[in-house]
Amino acid sequence: MLFDDLFEDLPDEAKSSKTQSSLPVKSEVKAISVSALVRQMKQTLQTQVGECWVEGEVSNVRRPKSGHVYFSLKDSNAQISCTAFRIQALRLGKLLEDGEQIKLFGEVTIYEAQGQAQIIVKKAEKVGEGDLQKQLEALKAKLQAEGLFEQDHKQALPKFPLHIGLITSDSGAVIEDMEHVLSRRAPWVRRSIYPVKVQGLGAAEEIAQAIEQINEHVEQGKLDIQLLIVGRGGGSIEDLWCFNEEVVARAIYASKLPIISAVGHEIDFTVADLVADLRAPTPSAAAELAVPDKQELQGNINYFRQRMSLYIDRQHATAKREFDIARQFLKSLSVDYALREYQWRADDLSARLESSVNTDLELRKQQLTLLKQSLKSAHPQVGLTRNQEDLVKLRAQLNQAMQYQLERKQAQFKSQKELFEMYSIDSTLKRGFSITTNQAKQVVSDISQVEAGDTLITQLAHGKLEVTIKNKET
Repeated sequence: MLFDDLFEDLPDEAKSSKTQSSLPVKSEVKAISVSALVRQMKQTLQTQVGECWVEGEVSNVRRPKSGHVYFSLKDSNAQISCTAFRIQALRLGKLLEDGEQIKLFGEVTIYEAQGQAQIIVKKAEKVGEGDLQKQLEALKAKLQAEGLFEQDHKQALPKFPLHIGLITSDSGAVIEDMEHVLSRRAPWVRRSIYPVKVQGLGAAEEIAQAIEQINEHVEQGKLDIQLLIVGRGGGSIEDLWCFNEEVVARAIYASKLPIISAVGHEIDFTVADLVADLRAPTPSAAAELAVPDKQELQGNINYFRQRMSLYIDRQHATAKREFDIARQFLKSLSVDYALREYQWRADDLSARLESSVNTDLELRKQQLTLLKQSLKSAHPQVGLTRNQEDLVKLRAQLNQAMQYQLERKQAQFKSQKELFEMYSIDSTLKRGFSITTNQAKQVVSDISQVEAGDTLITQLAHGKLEVTIKNKET
């Protein structure tokens, strides 16, 4: 048994007493302390059980100011205390809430102060959510990369739909809730129910097939549905899994009809929610979003009816006032008034004609003056005089330019002459240099050009020297 080793240190009499409780315990039996007992229990648990995975329901959650979380993990027959220290509790977050079904991994031990078994939590996950969540995240990433969640693809819902298709289970409260909301808000809207499985094997395929068939019938003119609501009531992630299937997501994306996703859960989004044109938290909310409220419409109609009535009254009053003014004006007209009116118009036209003629005459005078000035400036004598003045200016500029060029060339010549004289042979000889040539009048610049006994001629600044080579040194 699990705790048999706790009694190894006891006398034989004490060992037998655990199975024969009816026998009297001798006073000389040595008992161990409670601390020793609990310590051995703790050691046994840690050794023989250690760390393990445990599944159950969270209950009795306590969150003291320390940040640690204390709770019980139970099933239908038993429960055990659990402790998640502050850092681990922060990581687990909402998993540690009453009623959550979780699977946790931790160390089984004994809390010595109370002698109570407990689990020190190291990690946890929602039951069934580990593998499903990984599948869900992988599918979300795939569909998002393909653009199935893009806002640009989402269709606007019709403001006043006359026929709505409801794709859901034909049993349960979902249909009743949506029917109630639609009847209350828009009783004129027709509803067609397309019953499908909303959980379990084959549910996703039925939902996708219903969406595709309705779209096909609408395109063929067999149906006049304008909007689809796809959904079900709330449930666990397993119950809602068909709305996370790829076949449903692609059917929603390919739909020509706008679709409201109405899966009854408030917190998490299914893949169907992300692909649909609009997401509603519950089927009832989807019905609210799908149709306008008749009371609100009636209020708007009454408001615009009042505004129209006021507008018509104002227009009638304005028309009556204008009619009365016109009638009074017609009554005031007579032949004398008409003659005076024509006389006024004739006088006005005469004055305007006279003003127009005077204006035109003045304009012609100004144009004539401008033409005279233009002809005067274009006279040949004026051009000749101007050309002569230009010629004088150009001649002066030419003389000035020639004088400048002459002076510049003279300065350049003088500079070149001085430079030539500086580097001439005579100048070089005067500075103490000499030029030596051989009998062939070739300039000797290297000792290899002469031999002993050769006669050389050295040119000085004043005169020449004829020398004979006796010997040479390198």
